[in-house]
Amino acid sequence: MGTGAGLTFDCVENPAGDRFGCRYEAYLTDPRSERMKTRWRIELAIRLADEPSTAGTP
Repeated sequence: MGTGAGLTFDCVENPAGDRFGCRYEAYLTDPRSERMKTRWRIELAIRLADEPSTAGTP
């Protein structure tokens, strides 16, 4: 699974659902002060897969 920008998520695809190495959501808007979800500001971070090892390649 990738981003379309040449990056790959740390994710294992499975028929029961995808398993991510790490996903993090930070709610920058306090839902108690702004009740409309369409106005919430949210930051989403998804861990990228490690680069393939190049050890032993000339």
